[in-house]
Amino acid sequence: MTRTCVHCVLGRALRAESAASSGEEFLVTLRSSEPTWVPVSGAALYRELRGLLRDARDATRRGIVKLAVLDLPGKSHVEVTAVVRSP
Repeated sequence: MTRTCVHCVLGRALRAESAASSGEEFLVTLRSSEPTWVPVSGAALYRELRGLLRDARDATRRGIVKLAVLDLPGKSHVEVTAVVRSP
């Protein structure tokens, strides 16, 4: 079974999306937390997270995007949420 760290893939997606923002201000905050492992391929997770970040960037120009990784005990899934705040 494949196991992928959400935080590791999210870091790669953030670096790629930041580089792709071509000079636009793209401020993202992410609270530090423990590594979260999910049973999914890294490539599939990367594509999903890049899409989430791209949508968040498009929703706010020069705003702030606050990311959260929600891994609640007893839940069968992990959520990555993005809250967009315009300036």
